[in-house]
Amino acid sequence: MGKEIDVRNQMPGGNSKSNIKEFIARHHSGTTGGDVFAFLRHWIHVLRWFTGGYHYVILPNGDYQRCYDDNVITNGVGNHNTRTIHICLVGNGKFTAAQEATWNKLVKELKKKHNIPVSRVLGHNEFAGHRSNFCPGINMNMVRNILEGIKATIAPSATKEYPKLQRMLQLDSPFMRGKDVEEIQKAVGAKQDGVYGPKTEELVIAFQQQEGLAADGIVGPLTWEAINEGRTLKTVPSKSAQSTPATGRWATIQSTLNSRYNTGLAVDNTPGPLTKRGIVRGVQSELNSQTNARLTVDGIVGPKTRAAFINVRSGSRGNLTWLLQAALLFNGFDPGVVDGVNGTNTQSALKRFQRAHGLTPDGIAGAQTWSVLLR
Repeated sequence: MGKEIDVRNQMPGGNSKSNIKEFIARHHSGTTGGDVFAFLRHWIHVLRWFTGGYHYVILPNGDYQRCYDDNVITNGVGNHNTRTIHICLVGNGKFTAAQEATWNKLVKELKKKHNIPVSRVLGHNEFAGHRSNFCPGINMNMVRNILEGIKATIAPSATKEYPKLQRMLQLDSPFMRGKDVEEIQKAVGAKQDGVYGPKTEELVIAFQQQEGLAADGIVGPLTWEAINEGRTLKTVPSKSAQSTPATGRWATIQSTLNSRYNTGLAVDNTPGPLTKRGIVRGVQSELNSQTNARLTVDGIVGPKTRAAFINVRSGSRGNLTWLLQAALLFNGFDPGVVDGVNGTNTQSALKRFQRAHGLTPDGIAGAQTWSVLLR
């Protein structure tokens, strides 16, 4: 079993509680990477939750993040949260042996602690009202057999109840390509060239907003499910039809990104994936200006961008420090006033971020810290 990473004091909400726990729910993240802090952005900024979704998140190396006390009511399965403990394995239907080992040991401990029978260890899609959900991407009969000591091999089921996984698509460097990209482009009205570029991402986000999905530009299981059911983007967003710019903290950041780096963001005071890409474009522009890095300013953190990162230390001032503050805020670590001054509040937020992600909490934004901040 991997080591526990206790992040309970960094999670939002958690005020509603129930000491009676009768179920354990298994989830998967539907992504190939990330951790609870990556998911937290969606919970807070997209879903507008006050409390996160999982009590525990099991990382690919077998370590696990303890996010909430067991008695906290989280948001893992709609209408089934009061008496359920939620455990998420990072992955998209494929999980490491280390993750499974941690899952088995953790669940056995929780079963004993709360007197929960194995029959009440369920996958997300085994709860009433969630049958069409692909999560947790694995045959739970196999999972329960192993918990009971019955010899079995963990593997995604090949039966029709557990449909074949489709590749997760997202804006990446180099751009993802293939027939599956063309399928998505057809559904959202993008040019069908098989290349998942910025325009395709923009239209995918519009489609996700239309369908009430997390508008992150990532084509995961739920977005694929909507596409496979024949849904298409009904109205292509028009920049000319944009309403009066919003006001607020993020609106100010978006306006600044537009004026400094020509990012073309909608000033809607909502820090979504396009805002994050705007921050990355700003960092790339500053690296080009300050170090002659000669990066393509595309908002994608690829190998060349990661190799070009420079240290930002305590006391620093300027645009790169401003971008560091914006990135910290986007990740849920409030640096206080976003003013381009790396003072006490920014240092505190940076060290909390580093500590939460297993980085050396030295208050220096170096290559590793930048890479995790902007991933």
